[in-house]
Amino acid sequence: MKPRGRICVDAGAVAALEHGKSLLPAGVSEVSGAFRRGDAVEVAGPDGHVLGHGLTRYDADDARRIRGLRTDAIEPVLGYPARGPLIHRDDMAF
Repeated sequence: MKPRGRICVDAGAVAALEHGKSLLPAGVSEVSGAFRRGDAVEVAGPDGHVLGHGLTRYDADDARRIRGLRTDAIEPVLGYPARGPLIHRDDMAF
């Protein structure tokens, strides 16, 4: 699957991903591309190096709106309950 976008993460998110955790919006620093929910995206570290790929649970516009937010702050921003992590660990390949 060809990536339709890129999600850049901070150092804390890199450490969490290395320990098999899901990618939460709080660790996202930048979102680029035009992707839909379920599309493949690249996951890149703070230095821009691609760490892996994953299937996103949000489209690009919503991902931009919730980047850097804690899970409990998503519903007021999007107007619907959070769908869990931005990318679940079961939907990632590193």
